[in-house]
Amino acid sequence: GCRTTKSRRLRSNSARLSGATGLPVGLHLAKKGILENIIPAGRPPLKQMVDDFMELGGKLWVCTPCIETRQLHKSDLIEGADLMAAATLTEALLQSSAALVF
Repeated sequence: GCRTTKSRRLRSNSARLSGATGLPVGLHLAKKGILENIIPAGRPPLKQMVDDFMELGGKLWVCTPCIETRQLHKSDLIEGADLMAAATLTEALLQSSAALVF
């Protein structure tokens, strides 16, 4: 169904982005200095798109256990990234009308 198609598309986008950056995709997009180096073909730089998204009220949530596992700190993340417990993040995503997950 629609959910399966969206899931496949997101995995495909994640794989392409991972190949393009050489980084495992996930919270790495929220790390300082990463977005500036990703410029998708035919699109504005990813940093510009994320900045626009956040200016329009979008939220950038980062799973707290994910950064702790990778020994990162909130200070390693871009401005506006909010830490959220995994269960709270899952619940928020389920309640959202739309979500993009990398």
